[in-house]
Amino acid sequence: MLPSQPAVVPTIDQIELHLGLVWSKVLQISHVNREDGFGTLGGESMAAMHVVMQIKERFNVEISLSQFFAAFTLKEVSRTIHTLMSAQPRERDDSAAQYEEGFI
Repeated sequence: MLPSQPAVVPTIDQIELHLGLVWSKVLQISHVNREDGFGTLGGESMAAMHVVMQIKERFNVEISLSQFFAAFTLKEVSRTIHTLMSAQPRERDDSAAQYEEGFI
């Protein structure tokens, strides 16, 4: 009897998708489910540092190693990225700024 494979749970958004691709590349595995934990998949501190750098480069947010490991699963790391992105001040559109400042 063959061992059963865990069900593949698809990613739900572009952040999870990109993050899953990064984890796959860094950990040299074929696929990552959104419920998979980085450490469970064999990730260690050096690999996590690489992922954290990729997160900063791709999403322009800084996540600490402690935040990364506390989040644990792909889904939770993605949620942390969403939270950090929503906490950043948004850049103002120059055209909107002109209206606000009376430059019509």
